[in-house]
Amino acid sequence: MAPQTLESTANSISVILCSKSVSNTYNHLIHVLKTDLKTNIE
Repeated sequence: MAPQTLESTANSISVILCSKSVSNTYNHLIHVLKTDLKTNIE
């Protein structure tokens, strides 16, 4: 039981880390796009 629990906990952590880095990348892209748009408008 214990090894399986440990493995699923590790999987959950990696999923959380992965989604965090994905959302960070996404936020960064949005920020860059907004900045580019502002620059183009001005």
